Amino acid sequence: MLTKFETSSNQVRGLSFHPKRPWILSSLHTGAIQLWDYRMATLIDTFEEHDGPVRGVHFHISQPLFVSGGDDYKIKVWNYKTHKCLFTLLGHLDYIRTVQFHHECPWIVSASDDQTIRIWNWQSRTCVSVLAGHNHYVMCASFHPKEDLLVSASLDQTVRVWDIAPLRKNKTPPADDDDIMGLTQMNSDATVKYVLEGHDRGVNWAAFHPTLPLIVSGADDRKVKLWRTNVSDECFLIKNIKKNCRNSSNVSSVMFHAKHDLIVSNSEDKSIRVWDATKRTEIKTFRRENDRFWILAAHPETNLLAAGHDGGLILGINNFATLKSMLLDLFSASQSYLPAFSSSPVLASYFTHCKLQPPHLRLALFGAMGVCYRARNLATAYNFAKRLLETNPTESQAKTARQIVQAAGRNMTDATELNYDFRNPFETSVRSVILQSLARRHLEYDEKTDVVNDDDNGEKV
Repeated sequence: MLTKFETSSNQVRGLSFHPKRPWILSSLHTGAIQLWDYRMATLIDTFEEHDGPVRGVHFHISQPLFVSGGDDYKIKVWNYKTHKCLFTLLGHLDYIRTVQFHHECPWIVSASDDQTIRIWNWQSRTCVSVLAGHNHYVMCASFHPKEDLLVSASLDQTVRVWDIAPLRKNKTPPADDDDIMGLTQMNSDATVKYVLEGHDRGVNWAAFHPTLPLIVSGADDRKVKLWRTNVSDECFLIKNIKKNCRNSSNVSSVMFHAKHDLIVSNSEDKSIRVWDATKRTEIKTFRRENDRFWILAAHPETNLLAAGHDGGLILGINNFATLKSMLLDLFSASQSYLPAFSSSPVLASYFTHCKLQPPHLRLALFGAMGVCYRARNLATAYNFAKRLLETNPTESQAKTARQIVQAAGRNMTDATELNYDFRNPFETSVRSVILQSLARRHLEYDEKTDVVNDDDNGEKV
């Protein structure tokens, strides 16, 4: 299953899944940051304070926060509950490529075209370390999911692994009022552990394996490389997974799948490729006609993959175990209903029975009801309409639902056999179709947790 969000931007450069809620952040070349509910393809909110493209964005694992970094050299920390930018971190001297929260410590890591990586304490709002060593743009930097390590990729053709364990021992007091960049408390205790050399051109991305001592990297030499750390504390190249091939192009992003032995890469040749990490062979390729892919993101717990491209965002839920129906381009969010519905007639069970909040449930039912009625699946449309009327809908929703009940009730048949049973709604196929909401509105969400500190030489592309 795949959902495509179309935005007014010509490029999506950053993506981040919320760890618990069905949300995804997309940062755009226009400077906007969009928050989507991917179960209903609904735009929830838009955040606009950056001056220029926003290339990096990331949700906090437990707080109602996200961080963004842009071409205005600024890192902003936001509270999505209050729709406010809490504060701005200053210090980088060029474009900021990626930002990420640490899973445990109150840290943010940022990578910049000023050839440095910075680690910030977002609670004290200070820069606690500057990692220097790359001699070209640093295209990405990310924390290891469990260990005190950090990996970075640069256009200097290297991947570096940094030991950041000494930073845990430092107690960082609040910054002075006149030290807005936290420069007086900066240190360089983090050290380079490995320098991985092997790419022939600039490296655009590097990522840790979630559990194994592996690193994957992708570069402008059109190659994906797999690296391993051995018991003698050395890091070495296992294999070039992607070699030079006709019609291929720069690899802009690459990552391990969280649950399966798979590697996913995307390229400026308008393709996404899935590789077997064990056999080092290509399994599947998905291509687009007109748009280059720039960024990938995967949900940490589910088979959910998102890719940002020139025209917007593609999001797919896939059966990675069998790789069936990998990234099928089902519909455009610019249209009012699902044109491929009759050929892919599978409904998501949560539309009627999952724990959606009432506004979400009504919106989902209303959209599903309309899609089914237009596709002449009248029996299913009737059932959705009846269910909607039980949820205290708005006057407009109730009026439409009553009209569909009256019209569909005369001919309780479906033009297409559906893999959906209202009496046993969770017995559905592994494939799902997320129906586009017919209304775009801002929705209020409850949040169980509160923020801890709730104050206010290549061409760049």
